[in-house]
Amino acid sequence: MSADPHRESRIIECYVQMAQNSEAMLLAAQKSEWSAVIEGEKLCATLVAELKTLGDLTPSDVALREKKRELIRKILAHDAAIRDLAEPRMRQLELQLKGPQNARKLAIAYGATLRTY
Repeated sequence: MSADPHRESRIIECYVQMAQNSEAMLLAAQKSEWSAVIEGEKLCATLVAELKTLGDLTPSDVALREKKRELIRKILAHDAAIRDLAEPRMRQLELQLKGPQNARKLAIAYGATLRTY
């Protein structure tokens, strides 16, 4: 497949946008602005879908390949930091959902009978 400068430029542009977006998601996560993180995830999903339509994602130019690697490293670092911030919140929500009070409320709301073992 011959190099298509426009396609290769768009590939790098998508990775740049994902890196910028993942950084914004990290800043939002640091502020516990989880709805902004979710919106950022939606944008990333759109960019990933676009990348899938572009075919072979390996730029022919060595400098572009290195730029792509650098961008992917940034994205992965942001993602790891976001996960580190989200994990405690996810555990907290899980405990709340598993709590006995919530079980009782759900049982009452849905007309189930609570059994004690």
